[in-house]
Amino acid sequence: MLHRLRHLKLNSDFNLKSVSDSSGSDPVMHAQKHISADGRKSIMVTIWQSRKLLMPALVALIAVVVLPGCEDSDDAFMMETDSLSPVARAVAPQCSSAEKRRILDRDNPHHTVSLTCSLTLSANEEIPRRLILEGWAASNVKVNCNGGKISPVFPPDYDEVPSGWLPSGDSVEIRSKEITYSTWEVPTGVTLENCVIDGSIRVWGIARNGQGSEGSLRKLMQEWSKYADYTDRLRRYAPKNITLRHLQIRGRKVLRYTEENGVERVEESAKTPLYIGPGVTGMRLEHSTLKGDSNGPGVYLDAESGNNQFYYNRFQVSTRSREQIAIDGSDSNSFWYNRISGLNHGGLYLYRNGGEGGVSRINTPAFNEIKSNIFYYNTYRGDNPAVWLGSRTQRVKNGEISFCDEDATHPLGSGRNDKDHAQVNSVRDNFVVKRSPSAVFESSGDYVDTPNYITGNQKVDSEPENDYGY
Repeated sequence: MLHRLRHLKLNSDFNLKSVSDSSGSDPVMHAQKHISADGRKSIMVTIWQSRKLLMPALVALIAVVVLPGCEDSDDAFMMETDSLSPVARAVAPQCSSAEKRRILDRDNPHHTVSLTCSLTLSANEEIPRRLILEGWAASNVKVNCNGGKISPVFPPDYDEVPSGWLPSGDSVEIRSKEITYSTWEVPTGVTLENCVIDGSIRVWGIARNGQGSEGSLRKLMQEWSKYADYTDRLRRYAPKNITLRHLQIRGRKVLRYTEENGVERVEESAKTPLYIGPGVTGMRLEHSTLKGDSNGPGVYLDAESGNNQFYYNRFQVSTRSREQIAIDGSDSNSFWYNRISGLNHGGLYLYRNGGEGGVSRINTPAFNEIKSNIFYYNTYRGDNPAVWLGSRTQRVKNGEISFCDEDATHPLGSGRNDKDHAQVNSVRDNFVVKRSPSAVFESSGDYVDTPNYITGNQKVDSEPENDYGY
């Protein structure tokens, strides 16, 4: 009982900072819409501080409502001892031997496989195709590679494929399934662990990115984003409570083949190793390493997503020109105890792509916690920050972003103001190797990107020892 209470209390401490109710309303945007700038600052500070006052009451409520059912049965409430997010759920049944053989068969001509059963590999086994976990059927599926690989290959009838290249598409997709024009099945509780993944992972709901694809879906998102419940709608239809742990994700360049005028090989740049799509909540990445190549950032958190957790990871992606982690209109995420290197193009940038594709961004990059991380510098002494709060506000003011006016007729969010509104973020107790925190932790300086809290960070001459496992 006491063990469970300790975990529940810790979980409430991590998540109450979001201060978002079940309707999906966002306190920052609410403040922006209804009060002055000075009043907005006061309310946001009050909300931030009140989370600590609310926590004991929430813990007591959970203890009364949930824990009595656990007294006589450990099955009533399933929780892993290393988890800060207890989830009551059953694991999907294991794949049959025949299903597993089909998934692993390198001569199978199918480039993808839809997985609806839990799968366990041995260390010497490799999945040679893309994994798709889609809709309700994928809920509670658990993939444990035990050190094995997911590394898509081209079907055997594709000739002259150079060594080291992957087929186009993400190696793993966890996604919602459209069942009508405006309704989706949502996968929940998916776990992927102990895998070496060549390529990328994308978790997404109604759209792969914040502006949607061309055509009817983009028009739907343009229309929905005119209303205050837009964030709630996207979150309702996006995957939830996804766990990614003990992974190695290695960004790789890809090739795309078309059938026009015969088989044509088209080279594409490496995809973002981990892409968190619009509206995704409750995703957890822990004890994992992201490396390899990316034409974009190493991690992308897209519009209207939030409450995602990143603990004990190593981010060391070789990006062409982007930062390691992009937080684009995503709120209440936690980055704790990570090691972040490869900072030549920046570390964590908080902003929003207001108006892109004619879709308003309602949510803001607010209430994020960046705590107790190691930012590793070796020789780079340039100006790209390790953390930049409101990284695009100045460019918006200067008119340097072409798509800002594409939602100018919309009444809310970026339709009213395209600036980043990176507010009430906490950057604290981090270690910066060989550089001063004041030189690499930056805010836009615009009033819309205040208040934020940058405190307790320190310069160290060498990387500190830790027991975090990264």
